[in-house]
Amino acid sequence: MTSTCSLSKNWESKKAPKLCSGSVWAFICNILVIATIFQVPQFISSIKFIIGQIAIVNTLMVVSSSVLASVDALTYGDFAQYGTWWEDGIVCHIIGILSVFASEASIFLLTLATVERVFSMKYRTKFEHTLTNIKIAIIFCFVLALIIAVIPVLSDSEYGGSPLCIPLPFGSLSALRTTCTYPILSAFSKMHMPVIF
Repeated sequence: MTSTCSLSKNWESKKAPKLCSGSVWAFICNILVIATIFQVPQFISSIKFIIGQIAIVNTLMVVSSSVLASVDALTYGDFAQYGTWWEDGIVCHIIGILSVFASEASIFLLTLATVERVFSMKYRTKFEHTLTNIKIAIIFCFVLALIIAVIPVLSDSEYGGSPLCIPLPFGSLSALRTTCTYPILSAFSKMHMPVIF
């Protein structure tokens, strides 16, 4: 019969490598997509350019998730001692902004990819899209995602309200508005994809 102590040690010894390997594989795969798409930038189609931008944003999400997973692994069982230091620190705020930016930008870029594919298939002869137009749309997606990510910093809510470094509604009306806006905006963008198809 195995004791709980040895089970706990066994769990600890297996958790960290799995945590790290998942992040490393996600990072490597996104870098491979980026390298494959942008190796010959002169002959890149608009949809490949959008997919490359999605891979860049996913890499940012992997970085922010890896930092959160590392903090979780390093403070496992002792987070109560480091919680206030982590939540009030600048790294938590930067990771929060980065993760919200990456998640919102990926949703907007997926919506843009859907719109681009539908217009290029349905209006093949009428629809003239250039890479310049797609770049302008991508810049708009990035600016909108950045505005959404920075709103909690400019309002009363903040990213240090939780260990996950996302703005949560703990007593503040502006934090509640911000937290409710993210899923509504994401749902609105995701609803357009099937409607457009």
